[in-house]
Amino acid sequence: MGLAAMARGRAGAGEQGGRMSMQGVPKFLVPLASWMARRYQAAVGAKLKKYGLRYDDLYDPLFDLDIDEALKRVPEEEYQLRLQRLKRAMDLSMKHTYLSKDMQEKQTPFLHYLQEPLQQVQAEAEEKEKLGTGRHYERSIP
Repeated sequence: MGLAAMARGRAGAGEQGGRMSMQGVPKFLVPLASWMARRYQAAVGAKLKKYGLRYDDLYDPLFDLDIDEALKRVPEEEYQLRLQRLKRAMDLSMKHTYLSKDMQEKQTPFLHYLQEPLQQVQAEAEEKEKLGTGRHYERSIP
């Protein structure tokens, strides 16, 4: 599975803050679903480590306006680190290579930096919707 496929697949993943929601899963299937979720998370983590990415790096600000707004609220240093990770991943992908094994061991793919600002943006959007006002960053998606 390539990076683009992982990014497309995350929209309906049902995750919040790295935890899978078991809502709607029959009680007898919860252990199986939990086991499958752990296996999937391990596989995604291994792939992200190969490129030196974090899970939050897969969010596309052009696809979701809430992501764009949340990225504006992230500290500048973290935003620059994100850009460097994305550049490195694209470079490695173009060269058809991965990070060295010792560099992969140092990676933290599930250390979230975007979840808190994203939850704030979504809460604000929900509140504005309840008040009947529009979002201040409305625009049409290309």
